[in-house]
Order: sequence, then structure tokens, then C-alpha cells
Amino acid sequence: MSIPTRLCCLLLVLAITAKVQLHAQNISKVSKENLEMVYFGKRYSYLVPHVVQTHLNAMKFHQSLWDYKYDKTYVILTDFEDSGHGGAIVTPFNLVILGIEPYSFAFSIIPSNERFQWLFNHELTHVVMADKANSKDQMFRRLFKGKVLRNQEQPISALWSYLTIPRWYSPRWYHEGIATFMETWMSGGLGRAMGPYDEMYFRAIVNQKEPLYTLVGLETEGTTIDFQVGANSYLYGSRFVTYLAYQYGIDKLKELFNRTENSKAFYANQFLQTYHKPVKQAWEEWREWEYKFQQKNLESIGQYPVTQFNPITKKPLGNVSRLHYDSQRKVVYAAINHPGIVSQVVQIDQKTGKIKKLSTVDSPQLYYTTHIAFDPKGNRLFITENNSKYRNLVQIDIETGKKKVVNQMTRTGDIAFNPKDNSIWGVQNDNGYSILVRIPEPYDKVIPIYSAPFGKAIFDLDISPSGDSLLATLSGVAGEQSLVMVNLHD
Repeated sequence: MSIPTRLCCLLLVLAITAKVQLHAQNISKVSKENLEMVYFGKRYSYLVPHVVQTHLNAMKFHQSLWDYKYDKTYVILTDFEDSGHGGAIVTPFNLVILGIEPYSFAFSIIPSNERFQWLFNHELTHVVMADKANSKDQMFRRLFKGKVLRNQEQPISALWSYLTIPRWYSPRWYHEGIATFMETWMSGGLGRAMGPYDEMYFRAIVNQKEPLYTLVGLETEGTTIDFQVGANSYLYGSRFVTYLAYQYGIDKLKELFNRTENSKAFYANQFLQTYHKPVKQAWEEWREWEYKFQQKNLESIGQYPVTQFNPITKKPLGNVSRLHYDSQRKVVYAAINHPGIVSQVVQIDQKTGKIKKLSTVDSPQLYYTTHIAFDPKGNRLFITENNSKYRNLVQIDIETGKKKVVNQMTRTGDIAFNPKDNSIWGVQNDNGYSILVRIPEPYDKVIPIYSAPFGKAIFDLDISPSGDSLLATLSGVAGEQSLVMVNLHD
């Protein structure tokens, strides 16, 4: 269990057991049916009825589908980061932790509808898959007085824990595969299992004639080189589980994951019982199928001319931010992050592809490293740092690479530079809302301009060279996206 998760568990215990601590720590608690929800302060108390209902919606579906009966689930709402997130554990009790802010829209990796419903669809899948017990599991839970939390200082506790929650001890692709499948199914097909990013990822592998990971390779090499914090487990798990549903049907998939009286405790044994073949064999069959499937898609694409391009750099750059072209210096500015380097802002020569480091990036973000804006006349770049918590606005001198924090904890990303008045525009995620803001020079204050209705989010800002218009993408609660324009004169 990570330190943040342990901290949340400690706060949850305080909230449950001590009313005096509730007041002292400004922690609030709401109870409804078998749900105990904890949140901090009153700022986002307006969310509570909605979050409670989305939890009940998802849990009701899971109870019906998996014949799942549960005593209680604890939910902690937090606003500790600028991007939304979720996580779940089942020891010693069922706990879901949710960050209330809009999540990242980078590359449309996470297509979804309303974000809290999507989060509960996904996270409660983890809870149900690991917590549901048959009579044998229940016997061990009674023997050990509950579900045993593994303690690194007591190695034998891993065995006791396995006896009480055997399905928890399965590969990550197994957990994320079914959770991603369920998030998509419960949203009517809108989710990562049918998302464009996953499709692009596997098609690119086949197009480049790279091998798909074997089952063992995913847990060894795939995990070792995965600098995107488990992304391969989501990608491969989602793809393989979706393949199983496509190839053998939803009833077989349900039999694989459902913990019933005649099911096996260990996931691989249950796979053999369900599909009458080892999981390794089925994985190899999926790899062969995936290659043929993508080759047919590539053949269809090849019937029509595609845009030709000339690569500037010789090697992939990993996670890359938005690019900014400097027409005077004939270079491109970007923030990059990949294995073997410290995340950094770089200058890339247009002709030679030579990469020059300008500055490091503290606390980079997944997939796009950081938000970046360019001031060509001032010879400076602006980036966001501390991206995993509350973002800072940082200025970088292009000539020297020297950087300085010009405004701390702005909570503002998707930044764009307005050449007309040297102001910076961006999107501030605060209290569950997506807010268009303006940061005028000298960048010591953040001025809210427009707050999107709850459930909608603004991202991908750009400003015209004249500084008169701002373009952005606006997402809706049904997963739809619109291109919007703002007249900055108004």
C-alpha cells in the first residue's frame, strides 16, 4: 500500500471513530445504505449527492451482474491534485479513493461519459472482483477475523492474505483488463476497451513490425521499460479481455472472473477450467489474431494515399508536450520524458534534429510531460511544474535555460500565450470545476474568466497570432466534444 493510500486509510479511521477529530480535522462524513463517504471541508460538499448516486448506480449493476453481496464500501473524496483519478483496495476493508477534478484529455486516452460514473464503474469492478468470496474464502476470513493486509515485515502474512482474498493476487493486466472492459460496457461502448488510443497503439506496433508482448514478457520486459506507470497493463489487459469476450462470449468471460462456489482461487487455474486451455496458450492465440486483424486494417488504409512525413529526430522522444516552432532560430521547443533521461524542456534543430536541453521539468505528467507556452518576442517559455499536485507556473529563459517560478499553486494547465498583451491563458481545475483563467504580466495573479458547468471541461487552448481569439475544446457529460471560440475583446 502506498504512503498516500495509508494516509487516506488513517484519515478514514479518524473520520469513522472520532467525532472530535472530525471537527478538529474538518473532515465530513456521509452515510447512505452500505456506503460511508468521507470528504475534507465544505467546499465540494455540493458534489456529495451526485457522487453518492453514481456509486449506488454502479454498485447496483455489479451486484446484479456478479451476484455480489457486500457489507460496506468506504469512499474518500479528495482535492489534493489538479487532475482527477481513482484507486481501490479491498484490505482490510473496501475503499475507493477519488480525486474530484476533471481528468486528463491527452490523446483521448480515456474516452468516457460523466466522470464520477465512469470512475465508479471502473473502481468498483476492482472491489467486486477481489472482495467477492465463496464459502472457502469466508471460512478463512472468519478464522483471521477479516481480510488480511499483507505486511512486508511479516512475509507469512502474504499467505494469510491470499487465503482471504485470492483473486487480489493476480497480475495487473487481469485486474485492469476486466475493469476497463466493464467501464466500457457499462457506458454503452464509450471507454478504453473501444477507444481510439488503444486501437492506434496496437496498429502502430503491427505497422512497425514490432512484436506484441508474450504473457511472460509483459510482466518482465513490458513492466521494466514501462515508464508510464503501468500503462502496458491497461493496454494489454483491456485488449486481451475484450478479445476473450469477442471470441468466446460474455458468459465465459463472466465465468472466468466471477468467484463462485465451484471456481478456482488462482486466476490461472480458473482460466484453464473456463476455457480448457492455459492462459499462456490463449494469449498466444490472441497475439496471432491481433496481428492479422491489424494487418487487414492497415491494408484497407493502404488503399488510399496517406500524408508523407520526414522524421526530424532519429529516436522516439517518449512523452512529448505540445510543440512550439521558433521561426527565427529554426528550432522546435518541447518538453520530453523517456527512459534514460530526466524530464526536460528541449530545443530541437529543424534541419539536423539535434536536441539541446534547456531545463529540467519537475514532476512531469504522463503522456504529455507538461503544459508549455512560447513567447517569441520575449525569448521565453512558460511551463507548468508540480503537475502531480497543485501546479506552479514557471518561466524559462531560452538563451540561458534559467527558470524561475512566477506563480505558485496556480492549479492551471493547458496554458497559451497571448502576444497582444503578454498574458497567459489557461484552465484551472479547482473544486471540481474547469475554469478558464487569465494570468496577466507579471503573472502574480490568476483571474477567473469563465467557469464551465459542472461535468464539462475545457482543454487544448490556443490563441490566434493577433491575440484576438481563443480556441479550445469543450467536453460534455455524454463524452461529446465541441470546438469553441472565445472573442478576447469581450
